Amino acid sequence: MTGIDTCHVSETSGNIITCKGKLFFAKYLYEGNANDKGKVKYNLEICFKPDADLIGLKNAMGKIALENCDGDADQARNFVNKRFIDPNNKPGNGKPAGKEFKDWVLIRASSDDIPDFVLPSGKKIMDHSSLKGECYSGRWARVTLNPYWLDMKTKEGMIIKGLFLGLQNVQLLDHDTPIGFVKPEGAEEFGAVEGITGDAPAITEDTTTAPATGGGQVDALFG
Repeated sequence: MTGIDTCHVSETSGNIITCKGKLFFAKYLYEGNANDKGKVKYNLEICFKPDADLIGLKNAMGKIALENCDGDADQARNFVNKRFIDPNNKPGNGKPAGKEFKDWVLIRASSDDIPDFVLPSGKKIMDHSSLKGECYSGRWARVTLNPYWLDMKTKEGMIIKGLFLGLQNVQLLDHDTPIGFVKPEGAEEFGAVEGITGDAPAITEDTTTAPATGGGQVDALFG
């Protein structure tokens, strides 16, 4: 039986639908991120629990790797395993995710085009301005991926060879506690002030006063 708890092949597109995972750096899914050449890419980081069923994705990637490694199983397995990352030991000295993600598995994918975003109901989000409130780091989601092999020489003479994951679309699932900095709503942060009704009038006179002092050690730091 397939569903949100196992990776499986989409019957309509042939892409791999992942099991449920938690989004990291979610804003780059809809805002994009420019690379060193100024090209905008839409980037995914999604993290799966230790018991997540990722075999369907690994098998699809393994088939591609075997075809491009002349049937060398060890080499193919190595190419696949490189795409499954320890979130607390990211390549390039990336910031560790934290102890709560011990033994979880992180994968990355990217696209030149912004993915479709779908709600749990299956309804596509048409208004991208609402994504900031819906697609956030810490929310559960599943995505569709297109694994592919790349073997090319860049203009700089670098050889790029290996398995990569093309991001296709995103389905947002359960809400959860946001990860990282989330700007609070102004109305929730301030609340009402007693004794003031309506907008205060503009100040038209010089009301400059000496700064208040509270005494003690803090004043000594800045006095």
